[in-house]
Amino acid sequence: MNLDKEISKALQQEQAEMAPILAEEKGLFTMLGNVYQGNTRFWVILASISALLITLGFVYSGYRFILPHQ
Repeated sequence: MNLDKEISKALQQEQAEMAPILAEEKGLFTMLGNVYQGNTRFWVILASISALLITLGFVYSGYRFILPHQ
């Protein structure tokens, strides 16, 4: 029973330490917006555009594959 109390006490202490950190946590869109700011902004934008173009290429290729050949 003593071990259960020690575990409970340790968990409560950890929760008390984590509460301020979790209270400061921002939302998903704020965190994503922060990615596009700072020193690596150019590379993040370049990677996003590249990923978009590659995705469009895959969609177009799938579309052309599904269409019956004339």
